[in-house]
Amino acid sequence: MVASSAQRQVTSGLALSPARRAAGGLVLAGAALIAACGAPTAGGAGASAPSGGPAGAGHAAAASGGAGGGATRVVHIECGDHHACAVMGDGSVACWGHDDEGQLGDGGGAARPRPTKVPGLSGVREIALSRTLGCALGVDKSVRCWGTGRALGGQAMTRAPATVMGGLRASELSASGVTACGREEGGAFRCWGSAKGLPDLGGDVVSLAVAATHVCALRRDGSVRCAGAEHWGGAGRDSLNRPLLPAAASPPGEIATGDAFACALGKDKKVYCWGQNDLGQLGLPPDFVVHDVPAPVPGLANVESLSLGEASACALGGGRVTCWGANPTGELGLGRASPHERPTVVPALAGVKDVCFASSSACALTTDDAMVCWGDNSQGQLGDGTKRASLAPVRVAF
Repeated sequence: MVASSAQRQVTSGLALSPARRAAGGLVLAGAALIAACGAPTAGGAGASAPSGGPAGAGHAAAASGGAGGGATRVVHIECGDHHACAVMGDGSVACWGHDDEGQLGDGGGAARPRPTKVPGLSGVREIALSRTLGCALGVDKSVRCWGTGRALGGQAMTRAPATVMGGLRASELSASGVTACGREEGGAFRCWGSAKGLPDLGGDVVSLAVAATHVCALRRDGSVRCAGAEHWGGAGRDSLNRPLLPAAASPPGEIATGDAFACALGKDKKVYCWGQNDLGQLGLPPDFVVHDVPAPVPGLANVESLSLGEASACALGGGRVTCWGANPTGELGLGRASPHERPTVVPALAGVKDVCFASSSACALTTDDAMVCWGDNSQGQLGDGTKRASLAPVRVAF
């Protein structure tokens, strides 16, 4: 998913997310576009207890993991469906988890539960992950991608190593589903990964959130426009594509999107969401009403950035993390699995700079440049060297 300062979202193609399988509902997904849990921030997120330990001890453990040289210091994180990657302090990239389509940049194979360096990458500033493609933005503004999909220009990539996307000089990346997009220095977006082109959203786009079934853009005039969001509530619901934010929220500073909902960070530092709410992803008690009008998430103020998952969300502010929505595998970091949650401060995370969501897990980057993950670990996506799920954050074993 990854994608604004924290907007990376991921989805798993045509599969039902664990949250909606548990709820017996329907998730709208497809082979088109999805947002990567939010655009990257430079820095880290809060630490917490390793599984089985107290929160205080966990923070100390994570802190010790970040106190190393450039090869072990994490500067940017990104989550794919069932894998994750990190940009290290020396400009290299390490990935772990699911690898059937070459998502880890090594030609594909068995899942890897520990980080492994992506060959051929150096001088990397940020990364963006789709379900089958990974892309890295260099300090020289070049873009290199690996895995399976279509390169910029339409050439097929099958479990490919890091490959230069020729002719592209980007200042921002966003990816998820099967699509990746780069924002060029002049403000134009170019996308690749799938055969389906990016819809024309009109106006000068300053930030983009791509998703499996839709795409949303923040335009220079402060308006938000989406394409494909009408499917959240049935054909003809174009109001979902043209959300009208309250005056206090406009212009928003960031947008992010999940499977069938989206949120904007208003200029008043509150979070406004619209779309489906079957798993409480709008921060309200779950219902089966499609909400056309963006409404503030209760209890949030002074928010600095957003991260959205398939049907989950987190808001960062003051180093603390508040999360809500679907939680069937404990991906909200609250130390428990549950169908859904109202907005709740994550007690195990403090000093957090960034959060990314995968399909059934999540990761955080801390102010001491360490990385912790929690939730499902069936593909080794927590990066701790095991395949044991954890309801508490565990340190990634760099």
